[in-house]
Amino acid sequence: MGQHPVFRPERPYVPGFEGVGRVTGGGGTAGQRVWWLGGVGALAEQAIAQIDDAVDVPDALSDVEAAAIGIAGLAAWLALIERAGVSPGERVLVLGASGAVGRFAVQIARAVGAERVVGAARTGSDELHELGAHAFVSLAEMEGLTDRLLDAEPRGYDVVIDPLFGAPLEAALEAAAPNARVVCLSALAGGPVSLSNAIFEKGLSIIGHRNSATEASVRRVAYLALAEKVVSGEIRVGAETCRLEGIADAWLRQAGSPHCKLVVLP
Repeated sequence: MGQHPVFRPERPYVPGFEGVGRVTGGGGTAGQRVWWLGGVGALAEQAIAQIDDAVDVPDALSDVEAAAIGIAGLAAWLALIERAGVSPGERVLVLGASGAVGRFAVQIARAVGAERVVGAARTGSDELHELGAHAFVSLAEMEGLTDRLLDAEPRGYDVVIDPLFGAPLEAALEAAAPNARVVCLSALAGGPVSLSNAIFEKGLSIIGHRNSATEASVRRVAYLALAEKVVSGEIRVGAETCRLEGIADAWLRQAGSPHCKLVVLP
């Protein structure tokens, strides 16, 4: 749709920012199964990947799991671990928690020992509780959101993971605890954001994050750490598959927020 905030290639082009496949040549070990993050072109029989951006996939991880934990899982892991530096015992708020990134963020926060994890989304209360959220806050209505966030955690939040921006972020800043770290991943709810004195009074840190702006070596370590937790069963991968010939339906589902990762198979 040409709405990516950073990358807007000229059309026509083959889409797909990430993929899982086997090395056929040009570097690496022939036949090795890898996940890679690149520009475009992953939705093809053969694709070009920079060897530095490719990560060997553990044998215990399925192709679907390997693809599903890529961009979405890394966004959550890097935002929480690398950018926010979340520590055991802290209180974490995940906005957009029913989306692919949010689902990972809820589980990762629990896996690293967060004392309390609150998921905020339009829908998905029951599922988010199953994934480990201690409480759910509805984003179906913005009025009174700050109060509802504080009802879920009166002490405020040490870490906020935000893929939404706009009004949800404004409410989260008001509900943040002193010296909280707020990591912004995207602007799915639009903007702009009106910043209040709470930022200065509470010493908040607002941090931006993009996977592609992270060093490949850091992404590799994060991917393998996340893969280990998926293999051990600590983190569940919410993914659905479709065949390439059904890609038109997949695009429509993606536009409607499927609340899971859609993985395209040949």
